[in-house]
Amino acid sequence: MAFLLSACAVLVAGCGVEYSNVKRHMKLGDYTAAREALTVVGPNDAEGWTLLTECDYWLEDYPALADASRASLQFSSEYQPRIAYFLQRAYIELVNHAILSLEEGRESDADRFFNDAVTVGEAIDPAISPALYGLKDDVLLLAGSNLLRMGDYSEARARFEQVITIRGDNPEALELLAFCDFQWQMYDSCLADCERLLRLQPQNVKALAWRAQAAHFVRDPEQALDAYREALEVDSGDVTLHRNIGMILFQLEKWDQARHHLEVAYQDDPGSSADLLIPIGECCFNAGDYRDAMESFEIANSMAPDDAEILKYLGACYWQLGFRQEAEDALKRANQLNK
Repeated sequence: MAFLLSACAVLVAGCGVEYSNVKRHMKLGDYTAAREALTVVGPNDAEGWTLLTECDYWLEDYPALADASRASLQFSSEYQPRIAYFLQRAYIELVNHAILSLEEGRESDADRFFNDAVTVGEAIDPAISPALYGLKDDVLLLAGSNLLRMGDYSEARARFEQVITIRGDNPEALELLAFCDFQWQMYDSCLADCERLLRLQPQNVKALAWRAQAAHFVRDPEQALDAYREALEVDSGDVTLHRNIGMILFQLEKWDQARHHLEVAYQDDPGSSADLLIPIGECCFNAGDYRDAMESFEIANSMAPDDAEILKYLGACYWQLGFRQEAEDALKRANQLNK
């Protein structure tokens, strides 16, 4: 810091007296008073804007710092090394603060630091600070990811688009953009993102799954089915894919195929897949396999004994299998629950 103050003294030596009051406040470390004094006399040249840049830095007014630095350079490049110093210092500090905030789970603070870092980064001259300028896309990627965690999909998307503008169709940025669009329920955009990503990474499991789900949500069952099957070829163990394929086939009344996929999903984790028992039972019933249908509905009934719809299905199975008394009891109970 002693070196910095000495360097500053050399730079301001011999300059016009109109900023003498400003420099006196800065020497005392009163940057608020210095900035107020600057508004009285200017700034009206490169030196004045450079002094304001320094004040803005110490007052942590980073958007103003970026604006003041640009204004100084419009007058002259005489103070460019000094301006570059404060911009670089501010940028590094802001990025470090943002990353620390992320590590500590302070997402709102991280977002504020990232926004200021992006603003300051835009003012950095790539010819003078190529290494820092080269971090621009990484910072934008981190900022967008943080916004994604915060649920701010609109701003997150804007950050990822900026990264793609810099990097081109970068797989990492495209994957985050696709996920953002999927979470934001922009399914048409998600489909386009996934297609771009899959041209670069045909085996990208996430892109395959999002593309399939997006097609499902835009009510194109045949396209969704093809996309799900393509995803399943890459990751045959993904039970979510089996579940979704099964439900589409169920809607298309392809009972045997639907049953297969739904049973794979159910058997993987029966405890959390009890909701599949009814469509599995319906597939069996509609395919004429009444005994397997009865077994599915009986398990479902044991979990929800007061569900009238399950009792109706169960009664229908009993009737088809010749269990007349059981069928009548089940249907009577269903009617009572519907009253």
